[in-house]
Amino acid sequence: MVYDLDADLHPIDRYYLCTKESAGSQDLGSELHSIGRMLPIPRILFPVDFSTRATEMIPYLKFIAAKYKSEILLLHVVNPMYAIPETGISPSAIFPVPNWLIAQQAERLDRFAQKELEGFPVRRLAYEGESEAQIVATAQAEGQSS
Repeated sequence: MVYDLDADLHPIDRYYLCTKESAGSQDLGSELHSIGRMLPIPRILFPVDFSTRATEMIPYLKFIAAKYKSEILLLHVVNPMYAIPETGISPSAIFPVPNWLIAQQAERLDRFAQKELEGFPVRRLAYEGESEAQIVATAQAEGQSS
């Protein structure tokens, strides 16, 4: 389904999480009700890999962040190891990524969508590690600070 982001009422506005008081004996985990309160979204974690797809998602990120008055967390993760595959004449090898490359990626993140996200509260986080694990760790750490 494609949503018209310019419409006055977005489908996401129709759903609200149940509270214990409004749900009664209903299953809180699966039952959604309109109870007159929007689900707060204080932060949006947006992993950045500098791809075209990430750039194309910026309008959606802006829409949701504006709608919920959310802080935007841009996260880029640099894998600290670089693998060179086997070439047939030499075996595969793993090398540490040089510090200058990590610094370069952090600077690139500082410039990412700067103009597009002007006026939004944005934090830019650049970490080393395995992407999937770092994204989960960041989401958990930021979720705890609500």
